[in-house]
Amino acid sequence: MNETGGPGGKVDLLLLNPSIEIEHPQEMFYKYYERQEEQLNLGLGALAAYLREKGVSFRIIDSNFERLSVDETVALAAQSDFNCLGFSLNIYNLGPAIRIIKKLRAAGCKQHITAGGAFASLYAELLFSKFPYFDSIVYGDGEAAACELAANLREGRDWRATSGIIYPGKDGALVKNPHVRVTGDLDALPRPLRYGGTGGMQPVELARGCYGRCSFCALQEFYGLSGHSAIRRRSLNSFFDEVEELYRAGCRHFNFQADNFFPSADAGAADKYLEDFSAEIKKRGLEIGFFIACRVNDITAPRLKILKACGLTGLFIGVESINASELEAFNKKITVAEICEAVNILNAEKVHFDCGYIFFTPWTTVPDLVRSANFMVKVGLEHFSYGAYRMKAHIYTKALADIKAEGLFEKSADLTGAGIETLYLQYRFKDPAVGFIWEQADALYRRIYAFILEAAIEPYKERNALTQAKIISDMSVLRLIADLVKADHSNPSARAALAKERADLHFNYAKEAVLADLKQMSGA
Repeated sequence: MNETGGPGGKVDLLLLNPSIEIEHPQEMFYKYYERQEEQLNLGLGALAAYLREKGVSFRIIDSNFERLSVDETVALAAQSDFNCLGFSLNIYNLGPAIRIIKKLRAAGCKQHITAGGAFASLYAELLFSKFPYFDSIVYGDGEAAACELAANLREGRDWRATSGIIYPGKDGALVKNPHVRVTGDLDALPRPLRYGGTGGMQPVELARGCYGRCSFCALQEFYGLSGHSAIRRRSLNSFFDEVEELYRAGCRHFNFQADNFFPSADAGAADKYLEDFSAEIKKRGLEIGFFIACRVNDITAPRLKILKACGLTGLFIGVESINASELEAFNKKITVAEICEAVNILNAEKVHFDCGYIFFTPWTTVPDLVRSANFMVKVGLEHFSYGAYRMKAHIYTKALADIKAEGLFEKSADLTGAGIETLYLQYRFKDPAVGFIWEQADALYRRIYAFILEAAIEPYKERNALTQAKIISDMSVLRLIADLVKADHSNPSARAALAKERADLHFNYAKEAVLADLKQMSGA
């Protein structure tokens, strides 16, 4: 628990990041696969640094990082004296957050409760309608608003006058106060408070926003809430000052966080930026490794050579689909040929890469599934972190508007259900056969990952072999999909019988492969 204002003393703001809670076995596996519990909440650290700079006292309880239960978190919060309780909220920690609030209120807590982050900002209306426990929500870039809210509460001023917050009015209608004190200059923000230390791979923010306009992405909407431009980038001097500070503290591995590392689709501008980026690393004598994210069309052999020379260890690229019709629906502005060329270049340059890929969409056809499966196997399943993934339909996105326009939207998002299905997957498939195949694939994923979580997760974690477990799962599911695309979808009973038979077969394959891994890992 990190704090300013003196140990045990009253603080203006208690910042709380609840532990994530996941029911879907596949999503739970990804919690370990992505080492989510080991990751610093950079947004919380950035907010804390801003509060400290502005003289607002705070205390941090990061239950996810410290692996605290709801009851342990409640006990810590109850021991704290604060004016305002602020939650860093997302879909995975919403359930624990609500239970924490209920327990604190039952114990007599009457302080102001607020929440922030992209999830809280975009789903504020739904949050207030389902959970009447929040007094306010800080929306968009929250540094200035949280600071003003805390100061108003401390000084006894009307907190409803705070800019950049949403709250229920007297008539129940939501009131949205505009932002008036938000800076768009990322260089002007203080460096995040790294309350978890500086070991391991450290995230460093490079930019916010992307020149792409993918139809499924809600980030542009979130960034626009504060009235900012679509893309904001730190100057390289400011960025590398922070990297160098961490380097001097012993850190050598970094995740350079930007929705897109490259600032523009303009080749000349992108090449000049990379030249300056590389020169800065060499000038400062930084012997580091770093990970970035970019678009497929950003990949060229000369760029990769420069990046490798200055420390690139891996990258994420948003492929999303190998099917031209889906690329068009996503507004990706890339071609199948460009995707294949990028993969070939990455392999030739021996650069590790992860692909974002959306296997199931509302518009996917059975032939699309075949092409996607063949592409993933050819490239290598280790490069696809989420396997046969289904598109999430985020609020305010063009993809969701298209789903509604085509009559594929089923019902409004629901925050009271368990898991992401009730929030992001509220649509049906245009081709019922694809819908059936997805249901069977999802069911098999659940079976396999439930078995892995129960029987093998610790040995896989201890030996850093989670990728092998993921490949076993993905291959089993892709084999099931290959079987089901050949099914007679006009005969539901025969199709159901085939699905059960093949799902059992592929589950047993996965189970035997996992058991074989366990035997090998134990040296038996």
